[in-house]
Amino acid sequence: MDNSETTQAFLATLPRTLTMNHYGGREYYGRIEALPENGEAIADFENGDVTYYPAGPSFAIFFAGADSSSQGGLIRMGKITSDLSVFGTLGDSVEMRIELAE
Repeated sequence: MDNSETTQAFLATLPRTLTMNHYGGREYYGRIEALPENGEAIADFENGDVTYYPAGPSFAIFFAGADSSSQGGLIRMGKITSDLSVFGTLGDSVEMRIELAE
């Protein structure tokens, strides 16, 4: 996770459980409260990106499809660098516990 104001505001809400919905074979997203928009704005996502979408407002984890995407309006908060394949095995809607690793 980066050190932006957006990310720090999100981290202050952890730990938490979000209902995350599968979308387009590429991401899981969940609605959250509005956060400050002072982070790294990106023109498109990369697989593994952990993002905030102000228009939602929502939190999203992108796990596939970066090579065929045109998703703008995102603020990158961090990146998952471990194996993303687990996301392809989850259902259409999951309760996801989000917390900082120790």
